[in-house]
Amino acid sequence: MSKYLYTNGCSFTAGHTLELDDTWPFKLGELFNRKVYNKAVNGNSMFAISHTTFHHLQFLPPEDTIVIIGTTWEGRKGILFDNTSLTFKSYGVTKQTKHYDQLSTNRRICPVTDLDTNNRIKNKVREDWDMNSDFEKIIVTQDEAIQTLVKYDPYYERNIQLEYKYHLKMLESYLQNQGYQYLFVDFQKYYYPEKFISWQITENETSHPTAEDCTKLANFIYNKLSNE
Repeated sequence: MSKYLYTNGCSFTAGHTLELDDTWPFKLGELFNRKVYNKAVNGNSMFAISHTTFHHLQFLPPEDTIVIIGTTWEGRKGILFDNTSLTFKSYGVTKQTKHYDQLSTNRRICPVTDLDTNNRIKNKVREDWDMNSDFEKIIVTQDEAIQTLVKYDPYYERNIQLEYKYHLKMLESYLQNQGYQYLFVDFQKYYYPEKFISWQITENETSHPTAEDCTKLANFIYNKLSNE
């Protein structure tokens, strides 16, 4: 039996608005009686999920680890600082929409090394936002450029889809080649890896899984993997 349970994904896996013991990775860890490493972060892109998973699994041997990956939205992008993955949504981030608060919290910044590194990056983002008026302009300009591409580039959306699928397939190939017991939980129904389950969430007021839904999902995953 595996000693560790590793999970990664976006807010559906991180457990946005839920207490820790109500999230499905925590509940699944209890069912397997394994130590849980839940590295999911709100707003994670498939690029960020694959990148951080590759790094984290260097320290978790295949023979001792079960890996569960929750899928995310295809339009999300990741920006890397050192060994830290910082994920932006594909639309503009402004103080008025309060996404700045999300951007500068630990949920938007995935620490791969240590807390000091995480805080350093978070403070740098806050400093750039407060001291450099061009920082917000860059984000807004980026969003305007994306909208232009979507309107005039017939291949833009296709390329986004191909990029998403590439990172998903690369991650699955890695898990297979390294010999991990793994499963993808497909929330978005974009592209299906070889080993996956599709899950329709019961949304709460923030359009995220409820505690009851997390219990059902954890039980479903546990039964599936236990019967392999």
